[in-house]
Amino acid sequence: MGPEDLKLPEEKRALFKINLGTFIEEKAPGYPEKIVKERIITCIPPLVITVGDVCTEKLVASGIIPNISITDERTMRRSRTPIAVSGAVELHATNPPGMITQEAWKIIQEAIARQAENDIPIQLRITGEEDLLTIPAVLEAPTKAFVIYGQPDVEGRTKRGLVYIEVSDEIKRRAKGFIELMEKPAP
Repeated sequence: MGPEDLKLPEEKRALFKINLGTFIEEKAPGYPEKIVKERIITCIPPLVITVGDVCTEKLVASGIIPNISITDERTMRRSRTPIAVSGAVELHATNPPGMITQEAWKIIQEAIARQAENDIPIQLRITGEEDLLTIPAVLEAPTKAFVIYGQPDVEGRTKRGLVYIEVSDEIKRRAKGFIELMEKPAP
């Protein structure tokens, strides 16, 4: 997987609004994080990956230190204060909006491999946009890992909250289907 840069065609963007996991609505401040934390304590996933600045910040504030966090120092395409994950090793990659670059995919693979060797948190700092990196995170994560991302209240969605994905063969198959909808960018 991830042998080349991939671009999401404009006409297929709506298909990517379908959640791969379980959506937890933000009914009250801290509610989604509490539910996700309970799932993590109950399931004891081999790996917890967060995608997104707000998602990572909220989970860290609730006491969950992700094994791997993927952030771009932006929220809703606006700059924000970088999130610091205590004790995390930082890795960097570039990933433009609407794309999954080979560079970003490889850095996700590297982070997961490093996590298999030791238990030091890894923070992937993305120059560009991290939104679509949920897909390679799911495809590269081991079965039963959790990949967690935020769902903002935008573009026709009336609810915001967190989505947590418990990685399974079926989820990987669905994620691969999203990859198949993408195209090679024009040179």
